[in-house]
Amino acid sequence: ICVDGTFGFSDTNCTACPEGFWCTQGAQIQCQANAWSPVGSTSNESCVCDLGYTLSADRVTCEACPVGTYKDERGSGECIACVAGSFSELEAAPSKWWCGGCPNNSWSFEGSGALTDCKCDAGYHGLDGQECSPCPANSFKPETGSAHCTLCSSVKPFTASPVASTHMDACICLPGYAETLGFCVACAPGQYKVGYGAGICQSCLAGTYSSVIAATGESTCTPCPAGTWSEEGAGSLN
Repeated sequence: ICVDGTFGFSDTNCTACPEGFWCTQGAQIQCQANAWSPVGSTSNESCVCDLGYTLSADRVTCEACPVGTYKDERGSGECIACVAGSFSELEAAPSKWWCGGCPNNSWSFEGSGALTDCKCDAGYHGLDGQECSPCPANSFKPETGSAHCTLCSSVKPFTASPVASTHMDACICLPGYAETLGFCVACAPGQYKVGYGAGICQSCLAGTYSSVIAATGESTCTPCPAGTWSEEGAGSLN
């Protein structure tokens, strides 16, 4: 009879027990489903769960790792979750390389099991599972997901924001407007404001005037006619 770990019909014609089997008294016995054993195994205890499979709760069978996970070592170890920003739609994935990255400008939670688990980042918009585009200038989007970008003008008139803005705070007052009590208010005649943001309106110099509302530069301050004068911040010729 062949020694344990080999099989055959006589002790002069024995072959090493192959992977996935265990051999005793010349007999070759296959490991349970989704289990593996090394060459020359001598007992059922050599059979361990294969790549992509983990021991069941009752510790009797080998179960497939669910989508969103993988297992790259044989044995009774647990399945490993795909990292955040990736996903896997394959059951019994045998390595982390089955965890594919989310499309550009999107993200997913750890252990995601579907492409549609990839949601657009804040500041970006698009459908779940597809490449996301930045919110256009003068809009914002604070949350992840497929929500539309919100126009600055719809929540805070006379404001602008950069591309891919993530919060309403990115909506800042336009040139010619200054922030007052959270609102952007046009600079009065005789004043101007050059840049974006919450800065104050500047007054035209004495001896000049401007009748323009929401003026964006000092060039709107016109010199008074010859022989006349004005106080600083004059808003009309009179």
